[in-house]
Amino acid sequence: LHREALKQSAVDPLSGKIDVSILTTGISAAARKRRNEVTDALKKLISSKGKVPSLNYQKILGELKEAMQI
Repeated sequence: LHREALKQSAVDPLSGKIDVSILTTGISAAARKRRNEVTDALKKLISSKGKVPSLNYQKILGELKEAMQI
C-alpha cells in the first residue's frame, strides 16, 4: 500500500522515476534542472544584447525558444 501511494504521488512525469523531492518541494529534480537551464540561457541571451534601454518580449522569447529548441 505504501509503495503504491508513493508511485502515485511522487513519480516524475519527465523521467518516470520516483522522486521524493516532488512531495517536499512540489517540483521534480528534472523540472528544477530544466528551469535552471532555461534561466541560465535567458540570462546569457539578455547579457549578449549589451546595454539597451528596453528589449522586446516577443523577440527575446522567440530567440530563447530557438536557442533552447523548446
